[in-house]
Amino acid sequence: MKIKEIPAENRPRERLKKFGASALSDAELLAIILQKGVKGENVVDMCNRLISFYGIGNLSNLSFEELHKVYFFCWDDVPGNDSGILLKYMKDDLKMDWVKNAEISKEGNGETIIIKNGEKSAAFKLNKAEKKVILEIASDETYKYILKKENGKIKVYHKINGIGEAKAMQIKALFEFNKRCNLASKCLKKIKYAKEVFEYASNKIPDNNKEYFIVILLDSKNRIIADKIVSVGILNASLVHPREVFRDAIKDGANSIILVHNHPSDDPTPSTDDIKITETLVKTGEIIGISVIDHVIIGDTYYSFKENGKI
Repeated sequence: MKIKEIPAENRPRERLKKFGASALSDAELLAIILQKGVKGENVVDMCNRLISFYGIGNLSNLSFEELHKVYFFCWDDVPGNDSGILLKYMKDDLKMDWVKNAEISKEGNGETIIIKNGEKSAAFKLNKAEKKVILEIASDETYKYILKKENGKIKVYHKINGIGEAKAMQIKALFEFNKRCNLASKCLKKIKYAKEVFEYASNKIPDNNKEYFIVILLDSKNRIIADKIVSVGILNASLVHPREVFRDAIKDGANSIILVHNHPSDDPTPSTDDIKITETLVKTGEIIGISVIDHVIIGDTYYSFKENGKI
């Protein structure tokens, strides 16, 4: 289905205009950037396929070359370990359902892979001179792949349909721009005093009817990397476990952290549990090398463990 055939109210641009960017799916957001799909596939479906293939978490880390081509299979391992990869690609990506129970063999001194099921067949042909592999299907349809010799084995790569040089550039530019925006915003949020923590974290608490335990991650210059809500509910040791507190700090390479939680009563005086939890987390931080530089309790004002000599 072409984008023009989708009802106007369901198209990505119209949905963004009406509901805002946060209402759009990952594929719809990327579709607005890439703008055009390929023959027989609209841009939203193409973006869904792209995200499904790579995974949204990996897409930003791909090199320019990787966006052009992806590892397909090892020629030397078919028939063999890579036979399943080959058949899955043909079935899922090329919609060749007949390959499900097909037989795989090699001919011509190992330079042709034959996939056959009854009267239906396809052949992968090796062309070392041009460094290509060509898939020929009985219907005269052909697909071209790239080959490279690595560690003595022939590796075959294929391109994601629709991602040419221009779209690869758009994707790389998109994530680089996002990275620079994040860096710029981090530079503006530098924490030195408990009052700044109080002002910053007060806006991060969704409501004051529950206790929210937040961890603020800092770099070596006390600039905020991120903030994470670790638990919601009455603060106790079972809810606030060191594993949960330090997980994101380790993953994001934080140099130090600030603990923050609110008291719905508006009295920021620390409870016995608050003190015990703080002591445990400070000791854990010393062991793993990520220091806890303060624990700020938010009420109608704030209480700082650091300013009160408790850290």
